[in-house]
Amino acid sequence: MLSTLSAVLPIFLIACLGYIATRAGLISQYGTQGLASFVFNLGLPAFLFYSMATLTLPAQFPAKFLFFYYLSI
Repeated sequence: MLSTLSAVLPIFLIACLGYIATRAGLISQYGTQGLASFVFNLGLPAFLFYSMATLTLPAQFPAKFLFFYYLSI
C-alpha cells in the first residue's frame, strides 16, 4: 500500500500544483498550451528514447515469452 501511494502521490501533487497555479493566474491559457505542446512533442519522446537506450535486459531472455507473443499475432 505504501509503495503504491509513494508512486502515485507525486503525480497528484504535480496536478494539484498546476491547477492551483492556473486558478491563481500564474499560468495563462497560452502558457498551458505551449507547455502541453512541448511535453507531447519533445519531452515524452525524449524520455521514451532515453528509457529504451538505458534499458538493461536480463541475462537470459525468456524464449517462451516471445513464442507466445508471436503466436497470439
